Amino acid sequence: MLATLRDAVLGDFRPDLTLYLDVTPEVGLKRARARGDLDRIEQESFDFFNRTRARYLELAAQDSRIRTIDADPAAGCRHARHSRHGDEVGAGASGMKWYPWLRPAYEKLVESYQAGRGHHALLIQALPGMGDEALCYALSRYLLCQQPEGHKSCGHCRGCQLMQAGTHPDYYTLTPDKGKSSLGVDAVREVSEKLYEHSRLGGAKVVWIADAALLTDAAANALLKTLEEPPEQTWFFLASPEPARLLATLRSRCRLHHLAPPSESYAMSWLSREVTASQEALLTALRLNAGSPGAALALLQSERWAQREALCQALMDSLHTGDWYALLTALNHEQAPARLHWLATLLVDALKRQHGASYLTNVDADAVVAALAGPLSPARIQAILNDVCHCRDQLLHVTGLNRELVLTDLILRIEHYLQPGTLLPVPHL
Repeated sequence: MLATLRDAVLGDFRPDLTLYLDVTPEVGLKRARARGDLDRIEQESFDFFNRTRARYLELAAQDSRIRTIDADPAAGCRHARHSRHGDEVGAGASGMKWYPWLRPAYEKLVESYQAGRGHHALLIQALPGMGDEALCYALSRYLLCQQPEGHKSCGHCRGCQLMQAGTHPDYYTLTPDKGKSSLGVDAVREVSEKLYEHSRLGGAKVVWIADAALLTDAAANALLKTLEEPPEQTWFFLASPEPARLLATLRSRCRLHHLAPPSESYAMSWLSREVTASQEALLTALRLNAGSPGAALALLQSERWAQREALCQALMDSLHTGDWYALLTALNHEQAPARLHWLATLLVDALKRQHGASYLTNVDADAVVAALAGPLSPARIQAILNDVCHCRDQLLHVTGLNRELVLTDLILRIEHYLQPGTLLPVPHL
């Protein structure tokens, strides 16, 4: 049957519409294993199948009568339902999760472009998990669409098809080279040169920088020159959770858009539909992530949530036994900054409790907060908190540190502060 269909398509038979059901090699392998079949994907390298898939997507994008649908059951229904007009506003086809709280910001920004008021360089400030990447991708889809429909990209023009295939020649993403932690000047210059050439599809050109803080000073200055005199119909999207860390001159050439978290009640309602957990756990995860629902959802996944519970238990054990080295094991991890953040919020909650405040972050760990607030004076808690925050800042921003030694030094300082009669450092008094 497949051979007959192939011969018909390659011959004179010209269907009005062909649906190409796309699936990644990883999903194909998972399906094959579930069936117990020995699939070719298990015998060939993923590179081969990824190259083949990319070629099919590119060919599909060249014919307006071919529609590409994500055949992964995890997302397939949504993509099939919105295949003509784009899934939601176009982010889902890239594999990025589209969040409902993004819609007002998206529509407001699209309207600014429609009215000719859109800034050529948009700097998005957002917490992790807020969906800034999906927002910028959807905006890029809209700007590169040849037949936009209202606020949405059409989903079927050549520009949309190429974006879905990840092969749009006028869409540039700037990320660090493999094995590097910063974005160098050469990559910026290479893209900048292409921006001054004619658009490959005759429309807009878009540049996406997912983390502008990774730009070296030389790269930021090279980008600055392009931002000062941008080519016609060229749009830049930059994202940074902390714009203050960027060069002031770079910030001055961009329009800052703060993607604020939704209300706590809205976020709680959304989380309750996404994951099964107690209301206390949902609220704690949300507040630990400054109100970002996406980041809260990631924390509530069983493995990460178990890590936080293990930290709380280790802290309780240390308070009861006086053996603070037990806490070192819970802290010494690749995600040590996140665990130090959890510890810091427990200390802050203890200070709040001592001062009669009712708004706490760790609403599911009342026993731990009470154990801290009871025997420890506010001055001692403040001294420990200051060192925990300093340690976290070092691990985040100082390269080449020995994590275990830094954390061990923190534990020794905590033990010292808890000794009777210890004089606390002046800044903590």
